[in-house]
Amino acid sequence: MLLIPLIGIGFVGCGSGISGAFDENLSGGYVFYWNELSLSGIIRDSPSYKYIPNYVVEYEFDNDFIIASHKDCVGCTEWGDFDLYDEVELDYYIISHKMDSVFGPLTKKKYNKTREELGVPKDLMLNN
Repeated sequence: MLLIPLIGIGFVGCGSGISGAFDENLSGGYVFYWNELSLSGIIRDSPSYKYIPNYVVEYEFDNDFIIASHKDCVGCTEWGDFDLYDEVELDYYIISHKMDSVFGPLTKKKYNKTREELGVPKDLMLNN
């Protein structure tokens, strides 16, 4: 399990050379990245481009699914907008490899319902 509070602006990454200070290969060809600008996301470049945008706070994965919590600080326009970032509610994403789909952003209630509908295993859990 990885839990990283992150702050940043934008989304970076292209081709197979996703650069960053930290990359982790996930399932289904997806990569989690966190870079020196505190940008974080989950991305897959091929066979088709799909992603969970900045700021991925936490994620878990198995061979069939990736689940993630996410903060979208729309009002954060400066690198120092920490107070705004802290006030932003979490939303959630589910990546289903079998369906080749990204579901999200989801509220906690919709996330739990979608987990059940997709058959995400009960032991694949986030802490928040």
